Amino acid sequence: MRERREARRRRARAAGNPDDAAERVGPLRGSGYDTPAYWVDALGEVHLKGSVAQSGAANDVIFIMPVGLRPAQSMNWPATLDSATFGTIEIETDGRVRSRTFNGGQAAASRLFTSMEGVSYRPTDP
Repeated sequence: MRERREARRRRARAAGNPDDAAERVGPLRGSGYDTPAYWVDALGEVHLKGSVAQSGAANDVIFIMPVGLRPAQSMNWPATLDSATFGTIEIETDGRVRSRTFNGGQAAASRLFTSMEGVSYRPTDP
């Protein structure tokens, strides 16, 4: 079962066409942390994993999901940021996966560490 799951797991990669594969925008978090990626389970549910460090305050896009794995509506999940600060992971209908923050402290924390663990959704949910 694990081998099948690993076979379906796709790593978010730098550059490329967002319609063909996830386009990674934010840098990887670094050694000791899971690489940002997504995978689809046998029931068609999309799962995100890994951590990133945001590249700057003006760019909150982590990566872009490919067509077919984008949600029907924008969705939000709580996210752990650096120093046990909390923010939001948002996935928009155009596939942009964002780390949303609501104040300067959260924005600074997201530039150091943003976790995507626990984010999952069905692309076709109304």
